[in-house]
Amino acid sequence: MQHFAIIGDPVEHSLSPALHQYLFDQFDISASYDKIHVRNQNDLKDVIWRLRSGKLSGINITAPWKSAIIPRLDELTDAARSVHAVNTVLPRDGILAGHNTDLTGFRLTLRKLLGGNHPESVAIIGAGGSAASVLAVCMKEKFENIRLYNRTRENATTMLERLGTNTTSSVSVHELTAESIDRMYLETDLVINTLPEQARKLFHPDSVPVLMRTGWYYDILYHTDPNGYRAYLAGEHVRTMDGLDMLILQGIASEEYWFNRSLLDRVDLIDLRGHILKMNEAN
Repeated sequence: MQHFAIIGDPVEHSLSPALHQYLFDQFDISASYDKIHVRNQNDLKDVIWRLRSGKLSGINITAPWKSAIIPRLDELTDAARSVHAVNTVLPRDGILAGHNTDLTGFRLTLRKLLGGNHPESVAIIGAGGSAASVLAVCMKEKFENIRLYNRTRENATTMLERLGTNTTSSVSVHELTAESIDRMYLETDLVINTLPEQARKLFHPDSVPVLMRTGWYYDILYHTDPNGYRAYLAGEHVRTMDGLDMLILQGIASEEYWFNRSLLDRVDLIDLRGHILKMNEAN
């Protein structure tokens, strides 16, 4: 039996085990999938050893390790290299290869949210590994005006520099404050929040101005809605999306990478989403 896992800090609320076990059962794959709480570099070193020794057949990665794991890998796919972030690792012939399937998951779900519309301006909140994938997709979609908001502007600037400036988009960097959030909603059509839950103290219904330009709000969190923020915006006629569909699609793409086979067109996405929602309620 093969053994897979997701690593992160925190990781206890992850629905990835439920997602991948569903897929293993669906396609008669003899495998298990666990959660590994990686708190520090020593924990990460142990995971790398388990990958190289064959005790793990592959891993997924969530915050805060998507970029930090890169120096410990042997090679990167073009997708992972382009955003300097890895969410999937495959050991192959003694070589640890890092891949990024967040790009696929986010691109497909963003198009679903927008329904063929093309926002004039986009705000991306955060500068972690997921934010890099979000920014890369937004630039590839040729959104004209992209604003990056982060508590530490230097981190957002570094992320932008890594992605390069070969784009028709105009990208600017802003400090994330209560005042900038207020302006953001007045100046932006699409808001994409990539912050982890513990970093969302500034986000609550009171922070939303009475007059909003925002038409779409994409929250990559899927298991929670801190302060009822997403629900409030939906009640204000903002079209919202959580990160569950992104989780599902990036997970399927991870298995396609691990097993070198096409799976997406063979998955009942409605049934799978229902299964994950039941598991989320159970947690």
